[in-house]
Amino acid sequence: VQQRLAQLWAQHSPFSIELQMLGANGQLCWVLCDASPRLDDSGRCTGYLMQGLDKTERKQKELALIQSEQRMASLIDGAMDAIVSADDQQRILLFNPAAERMFGYRATELLGQPLTLLMPERTRAQHGERMRGLPLSSGLSAAQRVADKRLRGLRRDGTEFPIEASLSHMEVGGQHLFTAILRDVSERERMQAELHSREGIFTVIADQARESIVLVEPDTGRFL
Repeated sequence: VQQRLAQLWAQHSPFSIELQMLGANGQLCWVLCDASPRLDDSGRCTGYLMQGLDKTERKQKELALIQSEQRMASLIDGAMDAIVSADDQQRILLFNPAAERMFGYRATELLGQPLTLLMPERTRAQHGERMRGLPLSSGLSAAQRVADKRLRGLRRDGTEFPIEASLSHMEVGGQHLFTAILRDVSERERMQAELHSREGIFTVIADQARESIVLVEPDTGRFL
């Protein structure tokens, strides 16, 4: 700080600088200093007139906001589920690392791009109609947040996959923001289909068997 002040003083020009100082109560405070050079009759600079404005409260709020944003960014970046945010024009504003892994895009490729790039072409018009029908003035109800429980996603390589989506809406500075938390359920659907297939095979075998087939729960002896 002393080196910076020496550089400013040597210029013999007005300047402003924000300094962290020790107050009379022993607490650190932030002060905005405005300095104006004092000139003698010959125009030579003889010193500076300094005025200070206490900016401690504002600085504390700024630091708290920065820390809050850093914590939020850490949570979003570390989330296991894909998180995608878009504005009211459906332009992508946020695309976290989990979304990158899910869809195969880098965030830098999609920021500002239409959200429909992540959807099969046949569902894009339906998505636009659905978003236009949302009540922006009052936000989304709990039922609307899970209304799009099952959707289809489109990866960069053109493959489709099933996803579960939870949608939320908020207004920040007059701008409507939509955030979707997405989960790839491909493996779950594969397992459900496999289980259904096995149940179907068992049903056919049971129907064609000549002997009686009875299923009993081993722990309780209850007939299944």
